[in-house]
Amino acid sequence: MAATPKSRILAKLRDARTPFEDVPPIEEKRHTVPNADASPDELLHTFITEAEKLSVNIHEAGSESDALETVLELLAADKTALTWDYDHIPLSGLQAAFEQNGISRAEIDDGTVRVGITGVDAALAGTGGIVVISGRGKSRQASLLPLVHIAVLRRDQITSNLETFYATTNRETFRDHSNIAVITGPSKSADIAMELIHGMHGPKELHIIIVP
Repeated sequence: MAATPKSRILAKLRDARTPFEDVPPIEEKRHTVPNADASPDELLHTFITEAEKLSVNIHEAGSESDALETVLELLAADKTALTWDYDHIPLSGLQAAFEQNGISRAEIDDGTVRVGITGVDAALAGTGGIVVISGRGKSRQASLLPLVHIAVLRRDQITSNLETFYATTNRETFRDHSNIAVITGPSKSADIAMELIHGMHGPKELHIIIVP
């Protein structure tokens, strides 16, 4: 039987010489964005500095009640919000505050909601980004659809960089989730006339509330 084009291509690939055989193994892996000082205070300072460079609005809350006030202020007159399940947002009084103020959680496919509220899985001091892993009770839509994204972050979730987060996270976390996003500021694009526009493909504003 004559070989088919597909079998000929596969045969050539199998017979091809393995590339880069003479490259020595890496003896020391270096982080892309190293941090010399990994103390909690320095990580916090570095994260805020880098995040603000990305047009992120940072709100340092002195307590959970202060954080709740900030959330309600950002919601303004809105009576609905697209949110993760409450137990995935590190703000214990959020559900009670919503109920007291007549605010309800929108359906995940409601594209008319102005504000989305999520927690985060980590914050990266070196780049000012936040890691958001979607899953049950943690919809992707909450950080993608609304014009305003509010992310609630605990101070102890700030780590040096993406490599450190990866090295200190259970591998099953990455295997069990199909979507892991690193968000670096509000959505932005300069495709049209090289003019930077916020909110082209996602939230126009990103607010990060840091709670103790």
